[in-house]
Amino acid sequence: VTAASLVNWNGNLAMPKNVSPTVVAVAGHLSALLATGLGVSLTVTRHAPVFGCVIAWALAACSTGLNDRLGSVEEKDGESKVVGIYGARVQKWLCGLGAALSVAASIYTVVAPQE
Repeated sequence: VTAASLVNWNGNLAMPKNVSPTVVAVAGHLSALLATGLGVSLTVTRHAPVFGCVIAWALAACSTGLNDRLGSVEEKDGESKVVGIYGARVQKWLCGLGAALSVAASIYTVVAPQE
């Protein structure tokens, strides 16, 4: 539910025709950070490794999708100012890092002794 809510929120934000690419990029970055924070903190505090794996899966899927999107667009002079492309390299990195941290939190909850 957490990952789906963030994806839907980002989708609704990016739909209007007059939306700024910067606004979409910032919202995506904040969503990745929020998903990572929730994934790690709830996984560890609730001892819920499956939750962390679900968040990791969602973030990995976003990272892969961004990689595909970036591969299909030829950019001129660095970052393109197109909605969905602007800020995508940073977004891909944030999603990949968030996925790795969420998996690490899940592994930690499995191997660490519970109090």
